[in-house]
Amino acid sequence: MNRRPFLKFVSALTVASALAVSAASADTIRIGAVAPKTGPLAGGATVTQWPSIYLWVEQVNAAGGLTVDGEQMMIELIEYDDQTNPGETIKAVQRLATQDDAHFIIAPYGTGLNLAAAPLFDRYGYPQIAVSAITDQQADLSDKFPNMFFTLGTTTALAADVVKVLSDMRDADQLGDRVAMVNVADAFGIELATAAQPLFEEAGFEIVYETSYPLGTQDLSPVIKGAAAAEPDAFVAWSYPPDTFGLTEQAMIENLDVQAFYTAVATPFPGYGARFGTAAEG
Repeated sequence: MNRRPFLKFVSALTVASALAVSAASADTIRIGAVAPKTGPLAGGATVTQWPSIYLWVEQVNAAGGLTVDGEQMMIELIEYDDQTNPGETIKAVQRLATQDDAHFIIAPYGTGLNLAAAPLFDRYGYPQIAVSAITDQQADLSDKFPNMFFTLGTTTALAADVVKVLSDMRDADQLGDRVAMVNVADAFGIELATAAQPLFEEAGFEIVYETSYPLGTQDLSPVIKGAAAAEPDAFVAWSYPPDTFGLTEQAMIENLDVQAFYTAVATPFPGYGARFGTAAEG
């Protein structure tokens, strides 16, 4: 059996069943959403999470609403800003479940916030489709929380892909074997750095510089200066959007001289290309 379509099918059935049961006597479908509008991850959620939610609600309601048990029901969106704070995520999910009586809750944004909210989604019986979470704990979490679903790959798979690209560049004599690796110090960055280190070493790379920085760090110049001093051939950052922008800007200021420059999240954002122009492609 092809696992991916099957999981999508199971996820669709779970969502449909949850809506049908909880909305049987309602006039509208109450959809809860909690994600950063402020705090370090607000920029990423503003680009990828909130616009998708708003567009979906607008298009569905314009078409007459969701069909539940043969009845058309309009969507009422209930939204909260978790301020990129796991404690606020937890409080918002609990409020949506116990006070707002949401029929369905859209999973939070980011790995750490999804992991923090998982016990509450499970406790209150909501499916949690974690579209923006990546972790090697997927199998264990899915066993512990049967209604938790992941759409991204595992941490190790992502790290292995980066190592493979750099290995291919080295084999083509486009890259040396000295790597500077940095990470944001939250669940996402820590797990990726932990997975990547042995993979780089097994592939014959030398990690000449390694450090982490707190989520929300404004001044990333020490990180780039430290990397530059180690004279790496490649720079790898397991970064979230604000630090992707900050690290790129500092790399340009410090004239970081590497053959490969990788940051994890936000390089496809329109704002990244608009801000850094052709330098982002060089």
